[in-house]
Amino acid sequence: KNQQFKLLILPFESTSKNPVDILDKIHRCFYDKLSNVKRIQIISNSDSIDNYYLLNGTIIEYRDGLRITTNLENMNNNDVFSRTYECKVIELDSSLNKMTGELLLHLHIPISGALKRLFTQKLSSDSTALRFFQQGSELSNSTSDLKTLNMAISILKNALDRDNSFIDAKCELAIAYLKLGNIDLALET
Repeated sequence: KNQQFKLLILPFESTSKNPVDILDKIHRCFYDKLSNVKRIQIISNSDSIDNYYLLNGTIIEYRDGLRITTNLENMNNNDVFSRTYECKVIELDSSLNKMTGELLLHLHIPISGALKRLFTQKLSSDSTALRFFQQGSELSNSTSDLKTLNMAISILKNALDRDNSFIDAKCELAIAYLKLGNIDLALET
């Protein structure tokens, strides 16, 4: 059964003189992107809900850039996923895509991890597909560099061209897309 995640998104706080439009853009971006994910239900308050996630964060402006910290807290067990990103103001959109991708990846980890373990014994019988999978996985897991991730995606696609039912290759490809911030392609994979 697919778990439904309830998510309360709080406005981000700023310790510097960030323009209100940047704070609003960040909040709106997370709201818009996450509300389009079928397994996430955005909630407006937590009064009558026992198990939900809380997303909040801070923004610090420096020179020509931003330091954005996101916190995703499971209010049921106090598990906190926190990441800090640095970007130039002009790169905010692509950075927000990456942040959203990592949040989705974090929410899916228990599910994907269990599914991956379940399918570990069902690797491809095609030795070339298996070799592509191993090369693509190593590249994808070794970096967040755009060029290397794109190379990993290409190699993982080669594995799937050889064996389209190769579940591990599909999982790795989705994770690579999420690392690039391409949520749509990750969900289609």
